[in-house]
Amino acid sequence: LDVADVGATGNYVPNPSLQYVREADIGGEVSMLSANAVNDSVQYTFPISDAGAYTIKVRVKMGPSRGTYRLQVDGVNLGSVKDFYSPVDEYVVFDFGRKIISPAGNHTFRLVATGRNASSSGYTLGVDYFDLTPDRMEVETLANGEMTDSTMLFSSSELNGGVGERFNANAAGDYIEYIVPIIELGTYRVKVRVKNH
Repeated sequence: LDVADVGATGNYVPNPSLQYVREADIGGEVSMLSANAVNDSVQYTFPISDAGAYTIKVRVKMGPSRGTYRLQVDGVNLGSVKDFYSPVDEYVVFDFGRKIISPAGNHTFRLVATGRNASSSGYTLGVDYFDLTPDRMEVETLANGEMTDSTMLFSSSELNGGVGERFNANAAGDYIEYIVPIIELGTYRVKVRVKNH
């Protein structure tokens, strides 16, 4: 979710300036908040098409004048405070953790200044994008329900986590069931990654 595509909602306080700066090394724009005190913040509103659990990461431009920041999703703190200070400018992705976002629709993501590193000269903030990754359940961690044939685990460097499960079907109509824990009632888009032979 590129912050330059949605823009800020104007909820930056008390009165630091917000501007979008084109960065040649990333081929796009970075949202730069000229924060100057604790509790200065910027808020973005993103449309979330599917309710569910997401891991939320933010790519920021670190630098010598950056502050420490906390992420709030729909007004609720998520994860730990992150220090965006670096003696040189560099882009880094920070993992703020997992959050159930529901219902589908617009949701707010606010970064709030909490302080600054002792070596930092300020509280500024540079944001490139938010990355929301929906939960993925590894088949080897799921319990099996009913099945018509046997299964076995196998290893492959092509697989996420290096492990998959082979279902030894031998006729049309053979099937296997997996028991999937559902955290919250809702509508889900289900995708399954398989290995073709």
